[in-house]
Amino acid sequence: MSNPPADLLSAAEPRRRAEAPLKGAPAATIDAQRQLHELQVRQTELELRNENLRSALDASVEKYSGFYDFAPVCHFTFAADGAIRDANITACNYLGVERARLLGWRFASFLTAASCADFATFLQILTADDFQHACEVHLLGEPPHHARLDGMALHAAPGEEWCCRVVLIDDTNFKESDEQKRAMTEVHGRNAEEKEGILDALSAQIALLDPFGRIVAVNESWRAFASANALECTNFFMGRNYLEVCDRATGDCSEDAAAMAQGLRAVLSGQQSRFTFEYPCHLPQEQRWYRLDATPVSTARQAGAVVMHVDITERKMSDQRLREEQAQLAGLINAAMDAIVTVDATQTIVRVNPAAEAIFGWSASQMIGQPLTRLIPARFGAQHVEEVRAFGVSGASSRRMGALGAIWGARADGQEFPIEASISQIEVGGDKFYTAILRDVTRRRRAEAELQRTSDEMRALARHLEVVRDEQAAHIARELHDELGQTLTVLKLLVNAMQKRLEAPADAPPSSEAREAYELIEDSVASLRRLCTELRPPMLDHLGLGTALGALAANFQTRFGIHCILEAPADFPLLDPPRQITFYQLVRELLTNVARHSGASAVRIVLRELENALELEVSDNGCGISDTKRTATKSFGMLGMRERALAAGGTITFEGHPGQGTTVRARLPLTLLPDPP
Repeated sequence: MSNPPADLLSAAEPRRRAEAPLKGAPAATIDAQRQLHELQVRQTELELRNENLRSALDASVEKYSGFYDFAPVCHFTFAADGAIRDANITACNYLGVERARLLGWRFASFLTAASCADFATFLQILTADDFQHACEVHLLGEPPHHARLDGMALHAAPGEEWCCRVVLIDDTNFKESDEQKRAMTEVHGRNAEEKEGILDALSAQIALLDPFGRIVAVNESWRAFASANALECTNFFMGRNYLEVCDRATGDCSEDAAAMAQGLRAVLSGQQSRFTFEYPCHLPQEQRWYRLDATPVSTARQAGAVVMHVDITERKMSDQRLREEQAQLAGLINAAMDAIVTVDATQTIVRVNPAAEAIFGWSASQMIGQPLTRLIPARFGAQHVEEVRAFGVSGASSRRMGALGAIWGARADGQEFPIEASISQIEVGGDKFYTAILRDVTRRRRAEAELQRTSDEMRALARHLEVVRDEQAAHIARELHDELGQTLTVLKLLVNAMQKRLEAPADAPPSSEAREAYELIEDSVASLRRLCTELRPPMLDHLGLGTALGALAANFQTRFGIHCILEAPADFPLLDPPRQITFYQLVRELLTNVARHSGASAVRIVLRELENALELEVSDNGCGISDTKRTATKSFGMLGMRERALAAGGTITFEGHPGQGTTVRARLPLTLLPDPP
């Protein structure tokens, strides 16, 4: 059994003290006194209870004040003019003003200008109506805070000032959240429209399937394809089960449709992450190919798969053309007369043609997979590897090989042979390949050597014939000069003497016959001297090349009226007779060309002694030789001079421009070349 409360025990104690004196008193007195004491006891009990209630009330008021001050919302008490009469601590902290300073301020001073009118209307409504009322205001700040006011008028006793109790709830975050939700909704809407626009812009036919294979959405290409091909469908197959459409396919495409249905089921069930299938879809008037791509889709709102039909007709046609071109290329490579060898970046052989098999004596299976050095003599292997490597980093697409020297190949039997080669490089799929075209030039080298030998023999023969001709000319010139010249001279003397004897008087003029005979003999002697000089100038043998050229230049100037200058070193080198006559004849032929073709008024002859060579330069100020005349095959004069210089082991060049004259340079060695055996 529980003990009685402490307040009841404290009230019973006065009652016992009041009943103690009544014990033993008369009954009537005792009754009156008992009633009196009971009243006193009751009064005492009531006072004690009143004290207890007052203590409890004070505790409740204190507790309520704590709840009021620290409530999660702002509490205000406003006067009719909006002055703040009371505010809890939460409201003071919200406005940032201490309570002692805040009381008496007008609440409108914390509001934006637009919200002041709304607050005034709010107070007027509360003044005229006892019901609750609410309004929304914006408080000053950056950015302004949005708050909701819920107010109710307080009943005032007569003579007391009217006031109202208002609760302020800051719902800025709620407003921002609502705006964000609206913005997100708009963004989602725009994204959906953009996605739909992107899907419609794609050329592939796209459909979205649900987990059961039903078509729930299609793009514009799908709809256009269905319309263009007159497919019997309602709403472009929307709502139809695509798997069932494939299962029910008949005819030539039934096998492809069954394979597509099987792959789609694997994607929808999660057994495959992707399914791709290429199939033909030909029309009577054209051939078409498509590729089906199926990928799973799993989002919060949608599950299933995306199916795309991509038109790959162009790629298929390109592949077919590529195969045909590759077949043609392979045919050309196999039919090529030159060897073609392709190696990879490590210079390992990956392809050869039949000509390479014939040239090197290895079969294709014996060469493919082997290093390229197998086809090259060992002593050239390192040099060839370095040349191919340098070509690979040069960036050039192709070039001729052998810049560092001759290239040699090695046959299967070890025989070495000369080759000509060109190389090209190409990258395929990130891998580099080199292709070399090789030609066996063994026969050509032999033919070139034979041709060179024949050319050397012909030049030696020409040189020999030139010497023989010069010797014959010299012999004829000597004979004419020594025999016929002497005879004519004697004849001249005899005729002169005869004329003197036949003259009657000493001062009589000579007879006409004798005079004509004398003049004829004079002309014959002059012609004989000129002929001897042209065949072989005597001073060339007796006085040297310099003196002979000087006489030639003077005679040229006198005969043609063209100013001629000769520049030669004072200590002119002594040349052998063949070299002297070659220089002399070149100068004579060049001067003849100047007189006949150039129309020049001056010509300059320069002789220079170089290191182990003598250079001749003849230049004029005439019309100049053109490129056409310089390269003409029928310019026998220039051809003869070129062959004459080559036969002597030298060179000759012709330079000129129209209107700027012509310059000819010949260079002959000072040492006579030996005759070939």
